[in-house]
Amino acid sequence: MTMRPNRSPLRAATLTAVAAFLFSFAHVSTAAAQARFTTETPAPPTRYVTSCTAQPQVGVSSATCGVTLPAGKRFIIESATVGGRHLSSQYVSVVIHTRVAGVTFKHYVPAGFQILSATSTYWSGALAGRIFAEPSDVQLGDITLNVVRGPESSGTPWFVMTLTGYLEDIE
Repeated sequence: MTMRPNRSPLRAATLTAVAAFLFSFAHVSTAAAQARFTTETPAPPTRYVTSCTAQPQVGVSSATCGVTLPAGKRFIIESATVGGRHLSSQYVSVVIHTRVAGVTFKHYVPAGFQILSATSTYWSGALAGRIFAEPSDVQLGDITLNVVRGPESSGTPWFVMTLTGYLEDIE
């Protein structure tokens, strides 16, 4: 009794043909992607990253920082994160303010995770989804971070807001 191998020349030829077929799509999609950016198609949006730090001083329960946008541009924020440190005996409220068409919007940042130690808490949070912001006549900045702490105001906590996304022209 002889045992036959579990491989056949037909199986190898079929697998080779399938691989060649799939690789042909990769080549075509690369060419199609290169052809997409011609003079008739607008250029890809301008990537933009900005940040600011809010740091309440001893005896003060809140702090605000702001960032300014380029004139004539709308900021499409794809990622808004805030991280920082405060005393473990305090709570914090973190709000990002944006303006669109002259209207101010408040985006409350929920705590994502906290690392507790004996005296300090490392805090971080993020907003889900996209946020829009336009330049305004607000003195502090077009986008502001507002941090409030309590029940007492000892220590000097700090919070950093980082925004990433892209700029587009305001029509």
